[in-house]
Amino acid sequence: MLSALEKYFIDDFTWSRPEGGMFIWAKGPDGLDMEKVYWKSVQKKVAFVPGKYFFTTKGEGIETMRLNFTMIDEKTIEKAIKILSEVIMDEM
Repeated sequence: MLSALEKYFIDDFTWSRPEGGMFIWAKGPDGLDMEKVYWKSVQKKVAFVPGKYFFTTKGEGIETMRLNFTMIDEKTIEKAIKILSEVIMDEM
């Protein structure tokens, strides 16, 4: 997933580099509403968790997302990240 993020996501994104676990935490440009991105990406069969649901203050974390990289093969992960990046570009 990390190499797919490097390949497809724009430079305005940052993400964690976990040494284990199940998730990558990513942050996009300020103001990019990941819930809107979520609903559009689900229509293309790609899902993630918008990060705002992990914050306690309304409006915080709107541009963040939690990506799960378990239980799926690398080819599918790359395809999903490519689709997700296309949805993000359409939203910007």
